[in-house]
Amino acid sequence: SFQIKVEDKFEPFIITGVAENPPSNSSFQFSMLSSFSYFANTAFGKLSLNRWVDQFPFLTYVQLTAGSKLPFDNKLLSDFRKKYFPNEDQTPSTYKLEPLVDIHTNIRFLFNKIPPIDPLSIWILLSIAGGILLIACINFTTLALGRSANRSKEVGVRKVIGGTRKTIVVQFFIESMVLTVLATAIGLILARLLLPFFNNLSGRTLHFSFTQFPQLSYIILAVILIVGVLSGSYPSLMLSRFKPAHVLKTKVRLGGANFFTESLVTLQFAISAGLVISAVIIIQQLHYMQSKHPGFNKENVVVVNAMEISGSKNIYHLFKQSLALHPQITGIASAENGLGEGGGTNIAGYDHNGKSLSIHQYYVDNDYIPVLDMQILTGRNFIESIAKDTVTSVIINEALMNALGFSPQNAVGQVLKGYGPAKDAPIVIGVVKNFNFQSISKPVEPQMFHQFGGSQPYRFFVRIKPGNPSPAIAGIQKAWTKAAFGYPLQFSFLDEDLDRFNKSEVRLSYIVGWAGSISIFLACLGLLGLAALAVLNRTKEIGIRKVLGATLTTILALISKDFLRLVVLAFLIATP
Repeated sequence: SFQIKVEDKFEPFIITGVAENPPSNSSFQFSMLSSFSYFANTAFGKLSLNRWVDQFPFLTYVQLTAGSKLPFDNKLLSDFRKKYFPNEDQTPSTYKLEPLVDIHTNIRFLFNKIPPIDPLSIWILLSIAGGILLIACINFTTLALGRSANRSKEVGVRKVIGGTRKTIVVQFFIESMVLTVLATAIGLILARLLLPFFNNLSGRTLHFSFTQFPQLSYIILAVILIVGVLSGSYPSLMLSRFKPAHVLKTKVRLGGANFFTESLVTLQFAISAGLVISAVIIIQQLHYMQSKHPGFNKENVVVVNAMEISGSKNIYHLFKQSLALHPQITGIASAENGLGEGGGTNIAGYDHNGKSLSIHQYYVDNDYIPVLDMQILTGRNFIESIAKDTVTSVIINEALMNALGFSPQNAVGQVLKGYGPAKDAPIVIGVVKNFNFQSISKPVEPQMFHQFGGSQPYRFFVRIKPGNPSPAIAGIQKAWTKAAFGYPLQFSFLDEDLDRFNKSEVRLSYIVGWAGSISIFLACLGLLGLAALAVLNRTKEIGIRKVLGATLTTILALISKDFLRLVVLAFLIATP
């Protein structure tokens, strides 16, 4: 047994079992599980259990009957709330049942323990892998055609002694499949060895396990069949067409400077160029995203996490008082949520003049906007001494102002009818300039700020002076120990919280860059092989040119000009 501090006192808990660690890619992550009924009996639990707004968000799982056609919309839950909790604040909010299988890839789902995977990133990675695989197949095909001179007499002899075209096609297909199986085996070994490097590059913890992912066997088998057929089909069909009398008398070759081979070389370099250009574009976009001003001052702000503490409002007041005279602290504010956490307490649905709007709601104090150095375009900030500011007054951003059809001249004083009970309809007292509370790659969405009423502040924002943060952090630690004795200080820097939004783009740029380098390397290997075959096919011509006085530079230019033309053409195709 052991003790956990719950609501300012230590409660005993008994370990009744030990569970395996959940898979790293699972949306269900935990270090300890306890009964929900225990939490429901705490003061904070009683306050939160039947609240649909303003309190700690619970993930609720609903098991449907087999074959249920229950719609995944908000009407069911909205009616439920009105029926069973009629006296609760009916601020319009979007309630939605989300299929469990979709949570892992739903980038708008805010409460995952691990960041969701963007489906677009999955398709990008699959496309990159497919492109590299296609380059390898093209290499095999072009080199097989280039080696046709060495196999033509073999085909001729086989046909003379009774071999049919079908048996020759089967032979070349078998050779292609054997090479593909060997290459796949080597690839699997390399994948297992390089997986830690990829995990570090992608920020994920992937496992190479046939037991955890049994479908992997079928995928590998499908890849072997597709690659084997794709690589061996054209060479086998072309080589099997040779006429015995012709190939035994003359030297036959399919590789070299013909339209099909040139098209394949151009295609593989176009794919490689596309990957390299994409990596350059992503890096430029990242530089823009990191240098663009987000609309507020994110530097030198310490974010203190009070999410797991009951009575955080009282703790905040003590915390603020303790830091009021600290020489390294220039401002303190609080909010219900952090800026780097996806956006707002909840997303409210609001119908305005027949147009449905999704609004990110923030519950903040009157110091929030000035401490974060946000710009008020028109109107005023919240004033703590005005009681109405905690009930009906709201501040909106430019995006919401424009969506509602207001202007800076007439926005202040507007009443948002239909947004909650009529007697508490929000009144706009100010408009704040748009700021990026999500990734800068996304457009700024409508936002609404409420001043704290019954809500609890779970994030404390402490602006510190530029320079060495250590004295300020020491002061924050001392104030926290005094205000929240027994609870460990959990803090982060706001700029780092916001930089997490760009991490996926940064990692994607690394992956695309490495993929581009690998594809260029493979394409150059194929080009080198074709160049060697071209030299072999033009041995007599090169010898005559050297006898006539041609220099090495001239011969290199002769061999290279055709391939250089293809590479330039590939880059021209890939650039748009």
